[in-house]
Amino acid sequence: MTTLTKIFRGCHSKKLAKLAKILLDTHFKLSLQYVPSKTILSFCEKIMNKQQIALYLTLDALGIRKQVKTFPNRLAIQKGIYLAQEFGINLGYFFRWYLHGPYSPSLSRDAYEVVDTIDEIKQEPRNYSLDSISLDKLTKLKQSIKSTDPKKIARELELLGSVRYLHTRFNMSDKSVAEVTKGLIHRGKSFTEKEVKLATEKLSKLGL
Repeated sequence: MTTLTKIFRGCHSKKLAKLAKILLDTHFKLSLQYVPSKTILSFCEKIMNKQQIALYLTLDALGIRKQVKTFPNRLAIQKGIYLAQEFGINLGYFFRWYLHGPYSPSLSRDAYEVVDTIDEIKQEPRNYSLDSISLDKLTKLKQSIKSTDPKKIARELELLGSVRYLHTRFNMSDKSVAEVTKGLIHRGKSFTEKEVKLATEKLSKLGL
């Protein structure tokens, strides 16, 4: 493995590593073999820091605790950020269906990174902020979750995220509540038809 390969693997995301390479190759007109390792790593870190700062701010707006020790909180982070992106707040995470609904491996890595560097990252938001439209959408989502119990919050976000995922990724938005419920059961979820109905109505009120 070449030194450059190791350096680019130091970027947490393949997309970011590729972006760094393209920018350094074309925009800055530099030959990569002459670019100091620290320069490339610094570039990657700056991009990642901005994404992590955006993640921090979004979790803050949603009222989701920035900790990954418990499963309910990790679940809430995944589903909360998925729903935030469905609102059009693009944080750059790709989601696929997993055991508990929409899941993003890169978000999981960033969540751990945010927690590990929380003291440094929480200083940065003083220079950054979410726009008012995004904050309004996130506030509405936060207010729609009435429970204060972490497990119940995680379950409701999982329900909302899972129903939304089936609506959009599996083209079930025009299907009946009963069919969506069956779709969830088929994918290992135990949500009732009543829960799915309430979730569908809530998503509609939220504009999703």
